[in-house]
Amino acid sequence: MEKTPTGLITIPASPHVDTIPSPINEWLDAAVAVWESGLTDHTNVVPASYTLAAHNRVLALAGVSGDAYSRKRLLIAWKTRETSSHWGQGHPATNYRMTEGGGDELGSMSYNQVWFAYRYSDNPLALHRDVGLNYYDPEENLKGFIIHTAGQATGDANSYGHTGAFYQLFDEGTLGRAYNNRELVGYRYCPTTGACGAVTAIGTNEDDYEKLARGIAAYNTSPGNQSWPVILRNTSHCTICAVNYSIDVRNSSAKFNLPYRQYIWQGGTYPADLTDASGNPDPRAGQAWCFGYGESEWLSGTTYAQARQNASDTNADGAPQTPIGRVNCN
Repeated sequence: MEKTPTGLITIPASPHVDTIPSPINEWLDAAVAVWESGLTDHTNVVPASYTLAAHNRVLALAGVSGDAYSRKRLLIAWKTRETSSHWGQGHPATNYRMTEGGGDELGSMSYNQVWFAYRYSDNPLALHRDVGLNYYDPEENLKGFIIHTAGQATGDANSYGHTGAFYQLFDEGTLGRAYNNRELVGYRYCPTTGACGAVTAIGTNEDDYEKLARGIAAYNTSPGNQSWPVILRNTSHCTICAVNYSIDVRNSSAKFNLPYRQYIWQGGTYPADLTDASGNPDPRAGQAWCFGYGESEWLSGTTYAQARQNASDTNADGAPQTPIGRVNCN
C-alpha cells in the first residue's frame, strides 16, 4: 500500500473490515497476536490475555468449533458492531476522514472507538500514552482496541489509570464472579433454529463463556460487578445497552453466531400432595420445578419476573393457570 505525504495509509473505497481481503487480514492477525502473546516491547503493560486456549474453552462450552469461530472472526464481529471502516465514512464522507462514532461528541476513533482524549490529550489514559500507538494508522488503531481490552497501567499526575476487562477476566489465575444465587441450577444452549441442548449443572463461579460475555459488554460500558446470569436476571432490557451489545456481538447470526445460553432457574416446588389426571400420586410431588431465562429471552424484552410468572401455577392475581415455559431442572 502506498502512503500519503502525511504518512497515513490509503485503503480502498468502502473499507469494510469484513470484506477487504488485504491488508485488513494482516491488521486483524496483528491485533489477535496481541491477545495471544501480548504487545511486543510492552508485555509488562499489555500481556497475553484472550489466548487461543481461553478461546477454545469458550467454544467447547458453547459446543461449536471451526474457522467460522476463530478469534479473528470474533474480532470482525466486534468491530462491525463498533464500526466497519477506518477512512471514508465520516460526515461528509472522504477517503481521508477518519470514521468517528456517532453516539457521542468525544472523538471515538475508527475501529477501536477509543475516545480521542484517551490517547491524545493533556490527561490521556496512562495505558494508551505509555504504549504510544498511532491511532491514525489502521493497523495500530485495531491494536489499540486490544490494548484497551487487555492492558493495565497505573495513572499519574498527568494521566488516568485504566485496566482492560480482558486483563481482569483472562489473566492467569483470575476467577469469574461467584454466582451467589441458589435459584440458579444450570444452563443449556439454544440455537436460533432447532431444539435446545442438554442442561449442564452450574458451578460456583462464572466460566469462560460468561467471562467473555461480560468482557465484551464492558467495552461498551460496565454491566456491573455481578455474574453474567445475575446481570441478565436483574437488568431491564431497556435500561442498559451493554448487555444488548455483548449478546449482539457474540450471538447474532450476522455477527459471531454463537448459540444463545439459556439459564435454568428453580421457580418453586410441586405440591407434596400432587396427583395426576387419574388421581394417583404424581412422582413430581414435592420436587422442584424450573424454567428457562437467558440471553435470548432477555433480548426479546421478557423480564426474569415475567418468565417466572408465566411458568408458575398461578397468575399475578393468584388464580390458577396453565404454566408456560417450564423445563427440566437437570
